[in-house]
Amino acid sequence: MKIDEELSSFYTEEVIIQLTKTLDYWRASLLRLTLRSQTLREIYQWSHLRHSSALFLQTLIYLPLAFARPDLLLVFGPLIFGYTHLIASFRFTPTHAQRSFWTLALVTAVCIALHLSQITLPTLGQLPFGSWQMLCATFALIIVEPLNWPRRWLALGVCALFLRLTWQQPLVSVGGMLLLHNWVAFLTWIKLAPAGKRKQAALLSTCLFLVVHLLVLFGFFDTWIPREAHGVNFPGQSQRTAWLMASWSEDPLVWYRMLVLYVFGLALHYYIWLKAIPESQSPYEHPHSFRMVFTKLKADLGLKAFVFTLLLTTLGMSLWLIDRSLGARVYFEVALLHGAVELMFLIKNKS
Repeated sequence: MKIDEELSSFYTEEVIIQLTKTLDYWRASLLRLTLRSQTLREIYQWSHLRHSSALFLQTLIYLPLAFARPDLLLVFGPLIFGYTHLIASFRFTPTHAQRSFWTLALVTAVCIALHLSQITLPTLGQLPFGSWQMLCATFALIIVEPLNWPRRWLALGVCALFLRLTWQQPLVSVGGMLLLHNWVAFLTWIKLAPAGKRKQAALLSTCLFLVVHLLVLFGFFDTWIPREAHGVNFPGQSQRTAWLMASWSEDPLVWYRMLVLYVFGLALHYYIWLKAIPESQSPYEHPHSFRMVFTKLKADLGLKAFVFTLLLTTLGMSLWLIDRSLGARVYFEVALLHGAVELMFLIKNKS
């Protein structure tokens, strides 16, 4: 039995290695075409220049797209990058990813089961949406990380504050948590980036992200909002998501601004978890190849956990393609817990 498992793992690894070789071949071909310019080569070879330039370029692309077609970013972003970024962010959330993987996987399963079962508590009734996620994230932090007592009290305090907010304003709390979830990626990037130019690139990119938020919130880009959106006829029927992001307001323009900020931040935060944070931890300046990504993932998670997450990712994306509504619901459940885990694990002790 053990020999069969080893052979299965060996063949699985060989298939993945061959796939990464093919992807790296086409990646190298594309780089030969795009890096003929000396300026581009200079930017590309330094990590801090590469990531700060990439975030600026993505802002120029995603911000107008978020105003014109927020529904496209809302569907294709999570479909393409959603589950893969969950794996990427997990590598840098707990101190020991491989040792904590199965614990957090079990916590995720328990959290989803608790929420979907809609159980009620004596005198409290059914907990508001998001409560189980925060409770499970706090529990996972305390059992996975060796927290000192001040940080344990801080974790419990943050959890209690969020539960109070969800009880008093459940919709506002969920909308706020979704927006905050995009910021956690930038905060983690700043926290994990080594001192020097890489830290400065993370800070500069976060400042740009903040400036865009302020400009959108104060209506500087309202002329970009489609005319039909003024009558609550949002592109792709995205008004329900827009209302969730700003349920405290009755103004459709405010709904649209908050929707733009959410989908714009969602697009950028995928890049932060998938590229900026992993490469900020690398001792090398050059970007990671697909082969390097696989090798690092296998080292961080272990081959069995890596294959398990790969299968779950494939299953989740397939479910989304088969039934968009069900796929979105399942992903949203996992993503909300993932956001709570990201937020709570910022409290962990310094390594």
